[in-house]
Amino acid sequence: MVKIANATTEVPAEKSIAEIMAILTKHGATEIMSSYNAGTAIGLTFVVPTKHGSLAFQLPAHIEKVYSILINERYDAWKEDVKTRVHKQAERVAWRILKDWIRAQMAIVQTEMVTVEEVFLPYLQIQGKSLYQTLVDGQFKYPQLKEG
Repeated sequence: MVKIANATTEVPAEKSIAEIMAILTKHGATEIMSSYNAGTAIGLTFVVPTKHGSLAFQLPAHIEKVYSILINERYDAWKEDVKTRVHKQAERVAWRILKDWIRAQMAIVQTEMVTVEEVFLPYLQIQGKSLYQTLVDGQFKYPQLKEG
């Protein structure tokens, strides 16, 4: 079985979030907001000025998905204290993975191989939903271009 990236990290989620905010700010983000559910950070929304105007992107931290992978690796997953510890670990892992991914994406933006909008396009907010979710909801159907 392949271990997921950062599976054993001890870096608190708050530190990874602060590092993400620093990376985004360094690369032009003008607004950054954290989203929480029951005291747990579950996402970041940030605004970046582009040649198309200021664009908002929302990055989710799918902690429950990471949790399900980590808990399935445990022989003692039925224990409540284990579930609690693994959930905290999933939170740390999810945010650390996001930090690494954002750092890598900004490296290719910095080299001008891509633009911020290219990298984060699936997370572009349109009427309160990501572009990706909008496409999923529409079953990836889009108007065909007319030939002519």
